[in-house]
Amino acid sequence: MKRKAVSALCCASLCLSMLACAGCSTENAPNAASGDTSADVASTPENQGFDGVFDATVNAGNAQEVVYVNGSWFDMGRQYGSQQKEQLENNWASVMALIYTEADDAAYNEAMGKILKHYEEDEPAVFDFLSGIADGAGISKEDAVVAVMGSSVLNYDLMMHYDPERSKTCMNVSAWGNMTQDGHHLGGANLDAISATPAAMFSGMISYPDDGYAVIASGGLQGNAFMNSEGLIITYAGGPQASPSEGAEVIDREGTFLDTLFAYWYAATKCATADEAVKMLTETEWIHTGNINVSDNNGNAYLIEQKDNAFVVRKAGDYGETDYLIAANHFKDESWMNDSYEAYPDSEP
Repeated sequence: MKRKAVSALCCASLCLSMLACAGCSTENAPNAASGDTSADVASTPENQGFDGVFDATVNAGNAQEVVYVNGSWFDMGRQYGSQQKEQLENNWASVMALIYTEADDAAYNEAMGKILKHYEEDEPAVFDFLSGIADGAGISKEDAVVAVMGSSVLNYDLMMHYDPERSKTCMNVSAWGNMTQDGHHLGGANLDAISATPAAMFSGMISYPDDGYAVIASGGLQGNAFMNSEGLIITYAGGPQASPSEGAEVIDREGTFLDTLFAYWYAATKCATADEAVKMLTETEWIHTGNINVSDNNGNAYLIEQKDNAFVVRKAGDYGETDYLIAANHFKDESWMNDSYEAYPDSEP
């Protein structure tokens, strides 16, 4: 099986820019068997006999591995777990050192068991994916929850507390129409904060689910930039030290709860448009504070400014933007917070 390059992947030392063209479609998805983790990602001779992992040369001269998964949710999890075993184990150890150091085995298994039961009953695709990760990495399902879903807590501890050495974290942008050279839809994000946590660094990922849209992801399940085969782009920028101002609307969401970064990949597999993704993400609980940039090939773009269960959604044009939407670590909506400006003055526009 030979397949042309699936996308242009341009990384710059943990910085990923993603391009979505109007011609993208799921017709490019392979028809390989679900247990097959091999992929022919480029047509150059050196990729003959490709084993499923390749190095993407980045602008800064570094390289980031990219893994390929396909098939059912269980199959994708198993393939991901087998290829990312070391990263998953490192992430598990980092999370345990931060939040579960005093928990005994019984308390740990009870807490993780409740999460697994929630997914099994309410979000079976996620349960199957975690079960596959456990099988592929040779770990328990409980440990798979911590290794994958625990990163929100890990990153929350690292990103949400003021660090004078880190004046800002990520930013994201989407553009289209008159703001791009050929009118095509573009999206990008840089990932700064995670550079302080090499133990949690994951490879990029290209996924072709049997039930869902193909997605290319920076940092796999732990990245902040995701593009699917329908041209939907979801990027994330943290809002360190930020909390809702008095009077900000808090909405009780009754949907599933997911790890913050995992939620964006999962939404990209399920949603074809920005409107669909915003609906799904605002019905999903997570713990991060930040800006989620959601855009599609139809010229629709939104920023979800959120902290825990409080959020505001704004559209491109609400603050005079024409054919673009950009965010860093501050918030624009007047009903929201100002403390992120004080803690991170460099991110103030």
